[in-house]
Amino acid sequence: MSSRRDTFALTSAEGLLAGAIAGLVMTVFMMLWDGLTGDGIWTMPQLIATIVLGPGAYEAGTHFLAGPVLTGFALHELTSAAMGLFFVMLLRLLKMNNFALGGALVYGLVSGVVAEWWLIPILSETMARHTEPVQLLAGHAIFGLALGTAYIWMADRAGPSTLRKNEGDHYEEQTN
Repeated sequence: MSSRRDTFALTSAEGLLAGAIAGLVMTVFMMLWDGLTGDGIWTMPQLIATIVLGPGAYEAGTHFLAGPVLTGFALHELTSAAMGLFFVMLLRLLKMNNFALGGALVYGLVSGVVAEWWLIPILSETMARHTEPVQLLAGHAIFGLALGTAYIWMADRAGPSTLRKNEGDHYEEQTN
């Protein structure tokens, strides 16, 4: 039988991993969107990099600049992993594990609204000027769906264990 600390650590790892996976899926979506609309596939990571590197990190997104691109990817993955951790902890706190996919979609959309209209304007004027709200909200919806799917996939692989149970939940072993 695992302790509360073990359960918390395992759940935390799942949240971090689900968030990182969702961040990668969102990154691919955003880069494809930018590539198909003519902005250049490096736009998103370079814009994110302006948060720490300043406006010079953004070169119209069409050129690969290793420093800004890698910085943007790293910031996005770290943020995504943290968001995954927070989401899984929130699911457990609210005892809503059965609402993982729908909850993750709502969580992704809300995070997109918060990012677009609050965080981005505070963190980077360059990013605020060059971010399209529809693309950002679509990307965050994709993030939410990927987050919920990754979490459900991990939960299904492990089966009904103390890791997935909320306080007071009861699971019966099924035998064939």
